[in-house]
Amino acid sequence: MRGGKTNRELRARFAWWIKRGSGIIFDTLHGVDTGVGVSAENLEIASGNIGKGIAYDPCRWWTLRRSLDLVSLQPEGYIFVDIGSGKGKVLLSAIILPFEQVVGIEFSSYLSRVAERNIAAARFIHRRCLSVQLMCADVVEYQIPERPTVFFRKPFPL
Repeated sequence: MRGGKTNRELRARFAWWIKRGSGIIFDTLHGVDTGVGVSAENLEIASGNIGKGIAYDPCRWWTLRRSLDLVSLQPEGYIFVDIGSGKGKVLLSAIILPFEQVVGIEFSSYLSRVAERNIAAARFIHRRCLSVQLMCADVVEYQIPERPTVFFRKPFPL
């Protein structure tokens, strides 16, 4: 133990800085804004179906690919739906895969507008899925398609 910090605390802090730094590099390279830094007051949420402690924290770029690998799922012929799509980082990783369609559902109008800009402006991304739909709505309003669909939702930290 050094300076009052345990090894676990130091590793957690280091991991946070690695995630933050790699996010900054990702955003700069692709000309997008997927980083943290949005306070709960600025989210512009109209729905009453929100929990306490709501905050924006993006997934890492590779999260979707690893999730699909874990369940041995090939994206061809599937619709991909990101519930709580935020600024669209997972959507950006989904459009490089051959999904039939990519859908982002976000109940924050602020984050939804940023995601629209990110999808339109992203550079150096080979888009294999050209059908992208963004919805600023509560997920309970989403009509589930009758075609094969993959739903993605980032887990809340415990």
